[in-house]
Amino acid sequence: MGSASTRPLASTICHVPTPITLADVLTTAAAVANYLAAPNVAPAHLDGALEVLLGDISIDDIGRPLSPLVRRPDPGAALPPVRDLAQRWLARLGGDPSRELTDSELQALRMDVAALLDHEPAS
Repeated sequence: MGSASTRPLASTICHVPTPITLADVLTTAAAVANYLAAPNVAPAHLDGALEVLLGDISIDDIGRPLSPLVRRPDPGAALPPVRDLAQRWLARLGGDPSRELTDSELQALRMDVAALLDHEPAS
């Protein structure tokens, strides 16, 4: 066995055990919205997706899912701020949503999502 890691905790840096792509983030955000039976993908779903993908939480920690036996609202789309963020990031990545994000890009994406959360109306 190797020696214990001396790396800072994940909460202080963005150490990613598995490569993450923009497509992963957007797909997981849609899954989080679906899990919660939300009609649209909102900034909070992006935040939850990043937390799940980075291993900070599990999908079960996000909230109580709606049973598939209960009628769900018709699926919507991403809210405009989420759509705008996705388009900006797609352009930033040269149009390749499957390119692995670097640690610094993940940190920047988390900051962009946090900024959206700061401007999201209270529910």
